[in-house]
Amino acid sequence: NTYNMRAVVAPMAEAGNVLHFGVNYAKRSTEDFDGRIRSRMGVRGTTEDSKNGNRPTFASSQTGQFDSDSAWGLEAAYALGPFSAQSEYLRRDISAKSGSAMKDRQVDGYNLQLAYTLTGESRGYKLDGGKFDSIKPNNKQTGAWELVYRYDHLTVADADRDITGSFYDTKAKVHTLGVNWYANDAIKVSANYLKAKTDQVANAANDDSGDAISLRVQYAF
Repeated sequence: NTYNMRAVVAPMAEAGNVLHFGVNYAKRSTEDFDGRIRSRMGVRGTTEDSKNGNRPTFASSQTGQFDSDSAWGLEAAYALGPFSAQSEYLRRDISAKSGSAMKDRQVDGYNLQLAYTLTGESRGYKLDGGKFDSIKPNNKQTGAWELVYRYDHLTVADADRDITGSFYDTKAKVHTLGVNWYANDAIKVSANYLKAKTDQVANAANDDSGDAISLRVQYAF
């Protein structure tokens, strides 16, 4: 079973004039949970050996060794005219069973995203759901253009990695610089450059850093 709760408050909730705060909590059953923690580092890649790519593993896996998995988070967002900013913090605690061969894990992560619409449109906000809406282009011929920067940071503390039983930290960070083109109310095209780096952990190819260029076309029904 999984339980999710989220509460938001928005003192300002109009397009181009948004102030949002939120808190969330989740708890899941652990019968089939193996405790493994991995990340795609902001982009999905492939290799000759796997369609999932060489994702780094921050904590190893073993099913049936954990009795608690819970997470809570904080969120904030702000928008003024064509500028918007949003950030999230996450804390996840995974507790091992008493006498288990595995140890407790702790995960801390946060992100920050800044965006500016070059064509002047303001990002809308949906109070029902507590989230930003997509940009609606003023010019139906040329669409709307938006610049975006995002920073993601993750720390995983895994006591299994240290022979003394104390927590051993592995870290990851990703910088993303992108441009979005909103062709109309339904079509969005995104181009991103990502730069990723890990500390104390590498992927299956023994890489601890990398660069990527991604292109995405999205159609909203």
